[in-house]
Amino acid sequence: MQSGLSADFNQINPSPIQVLLNTNANPSLVNSVDFHPNARLLCVAFTQNHSIVLYQIEESGEAVIHQILQGALSQLSCPQHALFSKDGESLIVANWCNQTFNIYDTDSNGFYQEVPTAVIPFPSPTESFRPHGMAFSPDGTILAVAYGASTQYPRAIALYQVSNLGTAQVHFRFLSLLQGNEIETGIPKGIAFSPDGSCLLVTLSETNSLILYTLDLLNEKIALTPKQILKGEISQLSRPEDIKFSAEGKYFAISNSDKDSITFYIYDNKNNSILSPSPFYILQNPRAKLSFPHGLAFSADGTYLFVTQFGSAIFDKDGNLCAWGTERSDSVAIYKLK
Repeated sequence: MQSGLSADFNQINPSPIQVLLNTNANPSLVNSVDFHPNARLLCVAFTQNHSIVLYQIEESGEAVIHQILQGALSQLSCPQHALFSKDGESLIVANWCNQTFNIYDTDSNGFYQEVPTAVIPFPSPTESFRPHGMAFSPDGTILAVAYGASTQYPRAIALYQVSNLGTAQVHFRFLSLLQGNEIETGIPKGIAFSPDGSCLLVTLSETNSLILYTLDLLNEKIALTPKQILKGEISQLSRPEDIKFSAEGKYFAISNSDKDSITFYIYDNKNNSILSPSPFYILQNPRAKLSFPHGLAFSADGTYLFVTQFGSAIFDKDGNLCAWGTERSDSVAIYKLK
């Protein structure tokens, strides 16, 4: 382990300091979590509840519900992933059921407006795709989306240019697409930009792998040939889901739903490469108390890690939700990193 990271992870509490249980009477997949760039807020997507829940992290470190977007006015339709804009003034949600992006802007009181500023259908040629992971480039102008989530839907990785965010004239322009056999066998799940914005990192669940793509920024395209592939037993990847970089960009984390673990890897920012194929740290049971971990987020100051979890959800061979187990644990677990 690098000396700079040793100190950080010697201080980690391997057990959650708080678990935010889904308060809705009906269980839900808890697909994503994101942390606000300038405030102590996190947004969480509860897909089957058709809701986005925002939590405030109090000075004591306790998380409490701050706002809930739901109901007919919100126009949420199985929200799969929610992101804050880079300035935190907008919230962007990708809807699974009606394949749209919803944009919610802040009001004069600092809350997100219940009615979306815009509802934008996925741009052609991705209008019929089903979303999973989503990420903004470091400058907030490019949105990357991983499409697939189950075997019966097209597998794809798409880039869009986002302009006029925060206004009623917000616009998504399709830029680039890798799909089907252009992607190594496996369903794209998590997606993240490298800290300098020149590469994309994408997890593929069926092949237990992570693909590193170079971006051709001049031509606004994703390079077809991967720069690096992380896979195999040494990687400790097992049905990887989300991927997120730490606040300072020295390492990234991946949620592994098949092993109930979070694996951490050192990233070489100078050469844009994964420094070692094996994780330098693993957050795992029994102490981690994870149950089908999925979405990930680091707080802006690097103090907390947030992990959404499905609990005892049961899926068919194609990756579609079949039923819920007898004990509910659809929730967000909070870990203190330092």
